[in-house]
Amino acid sequence: MKKIDYLFLLLFCIFSTTKQAWSQQCNVSNTGAAPTPTCTNQSLFLGAGESKNMAFVAGERYAFSFSDNSQSSGICINGVRITQNNSVYIAPSTGNLQVGMYRNNGSWTWSSAVLTYRKETPVINSVNTGERCGDGSVTISATPNFGSPNWYNVATGGSILGTTNTYQTPTINTTTTYFVEATANGCTSSRTAVLATIKTIPFITATTISSRCGSGPVTLGATASAGTVNWYSAATGGTSLGTGASFTTPSISATTNYFVDATAN
Repeated sequence: MKKIDYLFLLLFCIFSTTKQAWSQQCNVSNTGAAPTPTCTNQSLFLGAGESKNMAFVAGERYAFSFSDNSQSSGICINGVRITQNNSVYIAPSTGNLQVGMYRNNGSWTWSSAVLTYRKETPVINSVNTGERCGDGSVTISATPNFGSPNWYNVATGGSILGTTNTYQTPTINTTTTYFVEATANGCTSSRTAVLATIKTIPFITATTISSRCGSGPVTLGATASAGTVNWYSAATGGTSLGTGASFTTPSISATTNYFVDATAN
């Protein structure tokens, strides 16, 4: 029982000492203001034990990296260890927060390094194209990693057509390329092309009727603008009796109507 008590006491002391040392390292006097983060990378040198006031906006995302690539290094923001190298920080409040860097060299100490920072720019993670047969509206979609999408019908400039993940095009009669970008933090991604495809509906261009004397089979013909010719014994529905430009009926003893359509795409 005595051994267990001593072990618990030893562990408690170690944890308590580490926490206290870290708290001391995170609370140092700042040495002025840093430039306000923008959508492009900015850099500044921070010496050991040095920090800067940096302006943040609540809810916005900020990307940090620094010249010391040790994974035991990180960022200290406003007295709290927040993140490690090449990570994103979401600001909890609007205002100036104290930013510095640290390294674990056996006793969590401040590290001098070049800090690179910017607002994080969203990207379009995935898109879904759309298609339909003939004139009409097509549904296309895009998913950003965060933020909101903006839809356009031009690669640059133009007016925003929509701001939701799914976009319903107006009626179009030809395949059309639309473009989507992601925006957040006042930063905007490059645009990604998304295709809305209009498939041409094929049609029957000509038919050939045929006749015979007496009962028996009759050969009929039809041509289509594109695709496959399908033959039926009913004006709507029913099962295809055959495909191709010609069709030979079964033996018939009376004049009979057959029907034909074309399918493609």
